[in-house]
Order: sequence, then structure tokens, then C-alpha cells
Amino acid sequence: MRIKIILLALTLFTFAKISFSQSGFPGNYDVSGTVRDQSGAALPGLLLDFEKQFAGRVERTDINGDFRATLHPGEYVVTAPELGSSSPKVFIKIVRNGPNLSRLDLVVDTSKMCSPIGPVITKKVNPPVPPAARAVRATGPVTVLVKVGSDGSIVSASAVSGHPLLRAASAQAARQFQYDPSSVKSETELTLSFIFLDGSVKKDGVERFQCDSRIIVNSQPILIQKSLNTFHRLSIFL
Repeated sequence: MRIKIILLALTLFTFAKISFSQSGFPGNYDVSGTVRDQSGAALPGLLLDFEKQFAGRVERTDINGDFRATLHPGEYVVTAPELGSSSPKVFIKIVRNGPNLSRLDLVVDTSKMCSPIGPVITKKVNPPVPPAARAVRATGPVTVLVKVGSDGSIVSASAVSGHPLLRAASAQAARQFQYDPSSVKSETELTLSFIFLDGSVKKDGVERFQCDSRIIVNSQPILIQKSLNTFHRLSIFL
């Protein structure tokens, strides 16, 4: 039997819809859900921290705002560090062989994620995933610092953090950005975040949170089946 409750988390504007279930393997419990903003738009690439004493885990939402975490028994505090002071703070407890949380849907405050003040972007480029990065399934955020000239073009771009195999592609993509010259009063420094995901299927009809300085890069996997006698599965990230 499933019981559903609505929980108001400790942070203002953050709501959690929780479902409980007795399903799951002993000692190993899956919790899944979707993260959305106040308008109902899915929030891709958001890091969720399942904090637990002496242990814990982190999961990132996919291109549809969905996530899944496998948790062991214990008490957890779920937060989203990227949201800063607007982060949710949801307390959950997983018990062995008991009714446990199976679904956690969050509605979060994204007002501080993307500042509306700054140059107006007119051209945005998604970086390709380099073959070496595809081979090791490199994911996560890459931070690029850019300087925008008074004509709206990029004067310089430098990747300062992120997976080493994803930095060069991110910086190269950032150099192709363009901004409306009328919105650039003088040379301006901006921070861009390219968030590489591991390639979930993009669902049709899903509205997604948009932010000019937060670029989602989703690598689509392709499964190849060779034959019934010698079955091989190969994931290729485009």
C-alpha cells in the first residue's frame, strides 16, 4: 500500500511530495523523483546531496529533471548546493525491512540560480563531447570564465574547473558566444557553467528550466546488438 503526503521543507518555496513503499531489496533501497521550479519546469543537471553521517551520496538530475538514488538504511538530509541559501532541506529516514521512501518530488526556488542582470546573449553554442571523454563517460560541470568585449564578442575564455577532458571543448564553445552590443557598456567578465550529463533519453513535451549562463550538454547513448549468439552491448555517446 502506498501512502502519499505533502511535506513543506525547511526552506521557503521548497516543497517535497513523498511516496512510501515496502518494495525494495533488503539493505538497498531506491529513491527516485523529479525536481521542478515554481513554474513546473524540469530542472536538469542539478546536483542533489544525500548527506548522512560518515557516508552519503550525490546524484545529478538528468535532462528531464529526474533522478534516482540507491540508499542504505540511515537518516539523510537532502540538499541542492547549487541553489545556495534557497536550497531545499528535506529529512528522510530509510529503515531495514520497513515502509521506505520510494519517490521524492521537489519543487525548488530557482530565483538565485540565474541573474537576469547582465549582457543579453544572442548566440549560444553547445560543446561536442570529445571522444576521450566519451570513452570514460566524463560528466559534471565545467566552469568557464569569459570576457565580453564592447562589441558583444568574446575576448577570452578560460576553463577554470571541471573534468580535464571536458575543459577544452567547453572553452572553445564559449568563445563562439555572442552578446547584444547594446547591453554591453564596457568589457565585462562573466561565468558560464557547462553541465555534461550522462545521456538520458530526452522526453517530449517536457518544459525545462532555462538559463543563459547554465548550459546543459546531454550525450545520447546508442545501444548496438550484434547477434543473438554473441550479444554485445555498446554505449556510444554523441
